[in-house]
Amino acid sequence: MQRKKGGIMENLEQLTEKYVKKLKKKNLANKIFYYGLQILTLMTAIASLVIFIITREGAETTANQIFMCVMALLCINIPMILEKKFKLCIPNYISITLYIFLFSHFVLGEIFRVYDHSMIFDKIQHTASGVIMSLIGFSIIFMLNKLNPDKMKLSPFFIVLFTFCFTMTTEYVWELFEYSMDRIFNTNMQRWTDGVLETLEDGSVISAIPYGSGLKDTMGDMGVNIIGCLGVCIYAIVGMKLKPDWFDGKLILTQAQVAELAAEKAEEELNREDAAEPAADDADNDKAEFETAKSQAAPESDLENDGKAAG
Repeated sequence: MQRKKGGIMENLEQLTEKYVKKLKKKNLANKIFYYGLQILTLMTAIASLVIFIITREGAETTANQIFMCVMALLCINIPMILEKKFKLCIPNYISITLYIFLFSHFVLGEIFRVYDHSMIFDKIQHTASGVIMSLIGFSIIFMLNKLNPDKMKLSPFFIVLFTFCFTMTTEYVWELFEYSMDRIFNTNMQRWTDGVLETLEDGSVISAIPYGSGLKDTMGDMGVNIIGCLGVCIYAIVGMKLKPDWFDGKLILTQAQVAELAAEKAEEELNREDAAEPAADDADNDKAEFETAKSQAAPESDLENDGKAAG
């Protein structure tokens, strides 16, 4: 009995370790996007520098492009830094989505100026930011809700409400940043110069849009951000209502939560195996009884046949 118990504990530890590695594992797609996008970013910075060395023109543009590449590299490494610093486990799909979003913003949007040539690209980015920030906000509140369920248990509605407020706050702060950059450095992040028809002597402008192209761009950005956020919120509340444990292992977790979830999964697997063993034993017993009955019936049948032959 003691040996059996020791064997069960050993199997439980092995299974737990297996599930811990599975939850923490970075899949091939994660590695491809993580390293591939950083290599492309470095190549973009090198190309910009080489062009400047050859032409000796556009020093300010080159400096800005290299700065954007550095920012992209730093931001792409944020998930890994957070995992090590705060001992977190970030799911692959969240990391990959963040990598693509950051590369699209800094390299495609800012360096190759796709923002200037495609309004759809800008709206896709803001929709994606709504999805990403919603996933991060949902992960944060879901993780905190799981830390001590005996003392604190939030309702699905409150969790989704926090997710929505978290996402819209980050979007609002970003729009404030864009406005500040436009006012201080005279940039065009909010597209306010797109609708300008004429600049008067006193510095005021005549715009093709009565309420200004900058306001139109900002409201459009916040609108598509809400769409992305609502998509995640609806998915989250439906999932929590229909299957409360659906998101276990699919959101950001602490190392302690990873170990706890792995132990639960290992225990469930052992319970399934234990439940399957009696059924297999019953099947073996039934088969053995059938073979025994068959072997006993065979001599009796032979005796009957001999008696008939003798008669």
